[in-house]
Amino acid sequence: MTQESIIQNDAEKKIPPLFRAAKASSAIWTSTVFALIAGFLLQLTIAYKFGQSGSTDAYFMAQGVSDLIAKILLGGSITSVFLPVFVEYLTKNEEERAWKLANNLFHVSAVIFALILVVMEIFTDKIVWFIAPGFSPAVHVTTVTILRIMLPAFFFTMLTDLAIAVLNSLRVFGLPAASRLITPLLSFILVLFLADKYGIVILGLGMLLGGSLQLALVILVLARSGFKYRPMLSFTDQDLIRVLTLVAPFILSILFSQAAGVAYRMVASHFPEGSLSALKFGDKISQLTNALFLTNIVTVAFPAFSRAVANASETEIINKLKQGFRIMVYFGIPITLGIVLLRQPFIAVLYQRGSFTHEDTLATSTVLGIIIVSMLANGISNLLGHLALAMKVTKVSVQVTILTQIVTTILFIILGPRYGIKGLAMGSAISPFVLTFLYTAFLSKKLPHVWKIFMDKFLIKVAISGLALYATVIFMRQLPYPWHGNLHNLILIFTCTITGLAVYIVASFALAIPEVHTIKDILYYSIKKKP
Repeated sequence: MTQESIIQNDAEKKIPPLFRAAKASSAIWTSTVFALIAGFLLQLTIAYKFGQSGSTDAYFMAQGVSDLIAKILLGGSITSVFLPVFVEYLTKNEEERAWKLANNLFHVSAVIFALILVVMEIFTDKIVWFIAPGFSPAVHVTTVTILRIMLPAFFFTMLTDLAIAVLNSLRVFGLPAASRLITPLLSFILVLFLADKYGIVILGLGMLLGGSLQLALVILVLARSGFKYRPMLSFTDQDLIRVLTLVAPFILSILFSQAAGVAYRMVASHFPEGSLSALKFGDKISQLTNALFLTNIVTVAFPAFSRAVANASETEIINKLKQGFRIMVYFGIPITLGIVLLRQPFIAVLYQRGSFTHEDTLATSTVLGIIIVSMLANGISNLLGHLALAMKVTKVSVQVTILTQIVTTILFIILGPRYGIKGLAMGSAISPFVLTFLYTAFLSKKLPHVWKIFMDKFLIKVAISGLALYATVIFMRQLPYPWHGNLHNLILIFTCTITGLAVYIVASFALAIPEVHTIKDILYYSIKKKP
């Protein structure tokens, strides 16, 4: 270890652990905020231009199918398996070996992805017919057109994910997170000015151009972070084989995991036009909320898990997991309750204009109220899943994924036809809870004390604070407001949010919940003591 590294580590020890996590996450959070603003602008424009219609269903179906294909191509699992191996080599001062692996994996992935995507382009029509058999001929054609434009974008996206994994390993978070801004902002501009002429297919072009620009930006950041390019392509390299061997168990799990997604889309394609759009508008808000508040915690925790595993310290692993879990729960409770209680005025303010009607608002708020309940469970399962990857127990991830997707697929098939979009939303909401339970059960074989994170008195205190927030918002909603329309909705959201959070924070102080001091620590160490 260099003298500079020793000095840096000594300095970090003087900073409270909670602040170090929050500080590392702040760069991601700031960049993510701007990216989400661009994403919301895009969603608002889509809702305004097209509402919940057949063309919007076509776009969301194409986007969903491309996501399924991207997952089948192992982009996400290669990234997740590669990062712990890369961190391991860096921790052992084998930098040359780490960079050779990164270069070789980039090139091998590019070749494999390119070949498979060519095949997918040829069979796009049949893929859409299989996944969305209930679509009308017109909606089917639109879906195929958008998907054919979108597919190459995921070639760039998968390579971008690999590059971002390297940057996160080097503790570079801000600029990679900021690169998320490119695609939604570019798509927003294209829809705003060209949607009337070219229709919703223009969104496919936005993803294609945005994906290529994002990859270019991330590669530039890599170069400035010390990345050394080597024109190597070896399918027999031992380190590459090690990564692919760890990925191999994912092949079966990924195929199983897509069963739920396929079932979801097949069932939704038989619903009236606009149903899939309602599901996706509601799900998008849940995803954005996760990305804004919870995913950042996982992004920072994953490299920390990998370093703890590399140091072979079970105590350190549990402490890192407990810290991430407590922060996630503390901030996740008020977010979840706020969205559940204020979802209808929230959606009305965001979307209800142009082609997006009051009926669309009711449908989307119904879906959101069901899906958002699982937001915290989704974050916790994500945290546990990344711990399993850091420990390189990929078989655990495989077993958990397969079992969860079997349960979810059954739920979609049973609940969808019976309850419509509510049934699909319920299936989506139950899945993260199943995932959390299974990950905890399987990880307990390696980490017997992992269950203790769910047995902390902290949870009782947070639940009491949450109940105080819930009662406050319910009371505030009943008060008479002299305004109408979106002005009424805005004032209702503002007053309920401010008073609800104030009560939550006061209750947290009264119950001595340590996490309430997060903001105070950030301000203190950022302004008064710049470490």
